[in-house]
Amino acid sequence: MYNSVEELLERAKTENKRLHEVIAQNEMSISDISEEMLYDRLEKHYQTMVASAAKAVNAPQDMPGVDFIKGQSLKQAQYSESQTLGGSYLNNIMTMALSCCEVNAGMGRICAAPTAGACGILPAVLIETSRKLNSTKKEILDALLVAAGFGAIFVRNSTVSGAEGGCQAEVGAASAMAAAALCHLKGGAPEQCAAAAASFKGAGRRFEVYGECNGAVVVDDYAHHPTELRATLNTAKELGYKRLIAVHQPFTYSRTKMLFNDFVDVLKIPDVAVITPIMGSREPNDPTITSAKLAAQIPGSVLVDSLEAAADWVKQNAREGDLVITLGCGDIYKASKMMVADNNK
Repeated sequence: MYNSVEELLERAKTENKRLHEVIAQNEMSISDISEEMLYDRLEKHYQTMVASAAKAVNAPQDMPGVDFIKGQSLKQAQYSESQTLGGSYLNNIMTMALSCCEVNAGMGRICAAPTAGACGILPAVLIETSRKLNSTKKEILDALLVAAGFGAIFVRNSTVSGAEGGCQAEVGAASAMAAAALCHLKGGAPEQCAAAAASFKGAGRRFEVYGECNGAVVVDDYAHHPTELRATLNTAKELGYKRLIAVHQPFTYSRTKMLFNDFVDVLKIPDVAVITPIMGSREPNDPTITSAKLAAQIPGSVLVDSLEAAADWVKQNAREGDLVITLGCGDIYKASKMMVADNNK
């Protein structure tokens, strides 16, 4: 049994084994199954990955209510046929990852790796890399074992739940697992696989530190759903700053209206909530729902009429010891850049 990367590497070194061998031995012991049964299960999981990675490319999936996702995998596949800057390897990975996401959104069968929300990353990387390297089935399944081993460590020591840690908990874990699997496929040593997993520093706009404003730390995060906002804000509150200032840009009128009470509740967490205008995106303006109505229900909140006004308010009111976090999936990150602009000159 191992509970950390250090313990996993130590076992591999002590027993003079590759990572997949240590992880397989551990899994067989925990599940009380034979090696044959273990690899049979891995083969079934991998075939599910292969099927979902191809399904939406061949036939865009029906997904009531989220049609803007439909057909994206096919579009990416068609784009991959042109002379792309990223080459066929990266574009094929994106095509297959999007296919898995479409199948998931259409309530089809996917392999959670490690979650349904991040179901496309590991399969796409594993399938395309093994194709490029002409890997054997055994080599592919060994790499899948390595990915699973790191995923288990993430679960034991942190979370892969989007509801608890935001999308980055899912996508970050999946990307690190894929990096370790890719390294193993290339013949990487245990330490190299661990370094590959650790080298994934996270996607942009996930608690991304932009700099300082009046001594206050300014970060930006993509959280936009109440569940993600709650996880991000609760984490921020535990970091020990004197005040937490949240600058939130509501996204779409329909979501703001549907989850109005949830947004009100979660935006009471910070010491100060600064509310910008709703970003309608693809939706037409809906005068029945406004940021003013949202702010009116949040004691001590600040209503501003633009990103520039939000940045100006922070410049005038933030002080040393504060944590300022911009939140939303639109262009709220621009406000963060404005806040730290003077310090970055």
